[in-house]
Amino acid sequence: MRQKKGMFLMPRRFSLKTRLLSLLLSAAMVLMFLPASAFAADDEQVRVGDAWLGSATRVVSCGEGGTAAYDPDTKTLTLTNVTINHDYNAAIWNTVEGLTIKLVGKNSINSGEQTGILSMQGCGLLTLTGEGSLNITTADGQAIYANTGSLLIKDTTVTASTEAFDTCAVSADLGIEISGSTLESAIASGNAIYTPGDLKIENSNVTTSNDNQNNKGYPAIWSDGDITINGGQLKSTCKGGTALGAASTISITGCTLESASTGSNAIYTPGDLTIENSNVTTNSAGNLPAIWSDSDITINGGQLKSTCTGSDALGATGTLSITDCTVENKGYYTALYSGGKMTLTGGSITAEAEDNAILSRSAMTITNATVKATAQKYNALRASDVMKIDGGRVEATTFGENIYAIHMQPMDDGSNNGRMEIGGGVELYVKGFSGIFVGEEATIADAHIVIDSDEWSIDMPVKFADGYDIALALGGDSMENAEPFDWYSMSLEPYTPNQPGTYRYLELLSGAKHTLRVTNGMISELNGKQYGDNVTDIPAGSPVTLTLTVNEDAFTAGEVFSSWTLSPTPRDLQIDGNVITFTMPAEDVEIRATGDIPPEPGPDAEGSPLFGLALGAVGGTLVGLTFYAAHELGITQTLRETLPAGAAIPANRGELALLLWNAADKPEPENQPAFTDVSDPETAKAAQWAIEAGLMETESSGKFAPAKRVTRLKVFRTWKAANH
Repeated sequence: MRQKKGMFLMPRRFSLKTRLLSLLLSAAMVLMFLPASAFAADDEQVRVGDAWLGSATRVVSCGEGGTAAYDPDTKTLTLTNVTINHDYNAAIWNTVEGLTIKLVGKNSINSGEQTGILSMQGCGLLTLTGEGSLNITTADGQAIYANTGSLLIKDTTVTASTEAFDTCAVSADLGIEISGSTLESAIASGNAIYTPGDLKIENSNVTTSNDNQNNKGYPAIWSDGDITINGGQLKSTCKGGTALGAASTISITGCTLESASTGSNAIYTPGDLTIENSNVTTNSAGNLPAIWSDSDITINGGQLKSTCTGSDALGATGTLSITDCTVENKGYYTALYSGGKMTLTGGSITAEAEDNAILSRSAMTITNATVKATAQKYNALRASDVMKIDGGRVEATTFGENIYAIHMQPMDDGSNNGRMEIGGGVELYVKGFSGIFVGEEATIADAHIVIDSDEWSIDMPVKFADGYDIALALGGDSMENAEPFDWYSMSLEPYTPNQPGTYRYLELLSGAKHTLRVTNGMISELNGKQYGDNVTDIPAGSPVTLTLTVNEDAFTAGEVFSSWTLSPTPRDLQIDGNVITFTMPAEDVEIRATGDIPPEPGPDAEGSPLFGLALGAVGGTLVGLTFYAAHELGITQTLRETLPAGAAIPANRGELALLLWNAADKPEPENQPAFTDVSDPETAKAAQWAIEAGLMETESSGKFAPAKRVTRLKVFRTWKAANH
């Protein structure tokens, strides 16, 4: 039974009422002991140490060479290299509405068991700013507190630490904003940063820690309102409590964020969580999820790495949407969890978990994403409604016994038994004890599905979307023993002996249909079947074996057949005479029989070794052959004997470059490949190297022209030069 989810209970954070009551009682006790001068004609004044500053007294010395200067006109307190040690009440006591504390040089405050900076009730906004820095330490009080006011830390550097329990290092009742600043806040047990209002962090470097020495589970950072983080860096660690949490929503944009908790959530909110173009790393060693929202989670762009050893790596009670993000999640229960719809679009997602790697209690949609999901005990992918995979590559692996790698779980109310829709150029690889289980049916469109299981491959009825067909169906008790079969001649009902549902290994290739066109020739045989015309429809991704016939009448006078050329050139193209094999690309392919005018034999033709080879190749009989045909035949025989065993004779410049490069053990070219007309990375390297080695030449256009035909004589001469 999985633990759900409960996150973090109210007793884990002390109540605002308790906090405020304690602070107000403390303030009242301090006020009882204030001197009468504190309430003299100066209505707006601020105390620094034992000195009150206002209209009458504006400057006081603080430590060796340090000064505190107050300007009542601008309501600005300037601290210049001050050292303040004050332990019987607040080190800086503010009664000025809208006070600004300007920092110059290095400043330090040690307030012992009292608050470092206290802004009293009704004073509104307290601002800390300036090019200098401030280090505040307390033994048992708050470092900074704005009572019923707000706090702005802007364009400055502040370090705040307290060894206190059950309090806050930095807090403000009406909200906190940190802008363009560096803030380090640490507490022994309590909140490093707390506000009942909103917390806004913008383009700042913030580091917080909570040691939770008394194990009460206080969050390191907590807002009873919204948290907004825009730019900058945030690092928050907490022992026992939530590292970063808000009672409303959390929004993270353009930020590098690290959040870790040893006993609770790294990030938690009962509201929406939004992460935009950020680099987020979270870690939870407790029994609560590393990242959790009781509402919806939306992640766009950036990187996310989340680890949890006792619960989910990332989860939401509502919907989960991840777009164009690089995700590396490891969880105990799940790596990705949603109580509502889950949408994964683009990007790369790696999900590992002890239980279910990726689990949605509703529908799941994966679009043009690279997903690798691995589960140790249960399902790699699991959904309760429709699962749609459109485009991209999905790998689903489980090591659990008697478990399906992909499982469509019925809804709790029984309203949906689960459906699966696969299409849009999907590559789906499934491995587990069993492959795929779908309660209702699976619809397959343009997809390549490979299932390698110990027992069942597919446990579902299957249909194919309109306009799609099966290009290849392999099945058997293993990958090695898989054989092709005619899908349509078989019943698709599962559990039938020797049917698709019982195969341990099953490979299905379906695709949109594309056209083969043959110019100057005919297709006499396609994949073992006879064809009477030169145009046919082939699904993308399907294997093609053609036997072609040359139409010699199509050549001009004096021309003879030279070779077959294909446009575009498939990467795995193999040509053996009139037999051509390749994998159909996702576009039309034109095959052309090309002809050349044979060269006139020179006076030394008979003395040519190639001429002798031509004669030998036909047993000395040239009946019905032109000199050119015999010449080519002799070269072909020579090449078959000379080239590496199993190597196909190149038909174009790209294949020739690859042959030379592979034979040379794929050396790196001196320069980066620069030919814009070569898209394949290996062909690009081969072309660049062959040009640099002087074995081939750049075309007059400055391009390499990988599809341009090469004669077998050219191949022979180039190979001979490369191996001289």
